[in-house]
Amino acid sequence: MAKRTTKKAPKTYDLRTYVQEATKAPFDLLVDDETTISVPAPSVRVILELAKVPEDEPLELLELFVGDSFEDLFDAIGDCPAGVFEKLLEDLRKHFGLGE
Repeated sequence: MAKRTTKKAPKTYDLRTYVQEATKAPFDLLVDDETTISVPAPSVRVILELAKVPEDEPLELLELFVGDSFEDLFDAIGDCPAGVFEKLLEDLRKHFGLGE
């Protein structure tokens, strides 16, 4: 008779689970009564590129972060007080769970 063992099967990890857990709604910025700019969640590639951007290149940081929404977003905030820029980046990071 064969001896039975109760060895646990190794844990299996599933990329689909990670994707499902990490998926975030877009960051929707209401510009005026008729315009909303929607910024999709950044990908892993974008996050890794953001980590390379020097602190003295905030425009490059914003462009990488918001991707295809950059031109519309920059047109909307370009003439706003400077504090808008920092607060917007802070809110983008918080919304997507990327720290402070």
